[in-house]
Amino acid sequence: MPASCSGASGKRAQTVDILSADGIALAATQTLEKFEGGVYLSYELQGSVHVTLHQVSGGDAMLNGVFFDAASEAAKWLKSDDNVRR
Repeated sequence: MPASCSGASGKRAQTVDILSADGIALAATQTLEKFEGGVYLSYELQGSVHVTLHQVSGGDAMLNGVFFDAASEAAKWLKSDDNVRR
């Protein structure tokens, strides 16, 4: 599941948590800082999950897009890519 985040200010920071469907077990977490140029997050997910964004500093936490692909194994952090074209 690729997701896109971009912040208007280099002062924005947030965490992205992937939780089990019951909202109890933390499957993956990622902290983003200084992502005004945008960043893509990629996760492999299976079944139902909760995605939670938490503001750390700056403006509100934000998620610009979520893109789904074919089903795969359990949730795990793959990578971030700040090489985003505008």
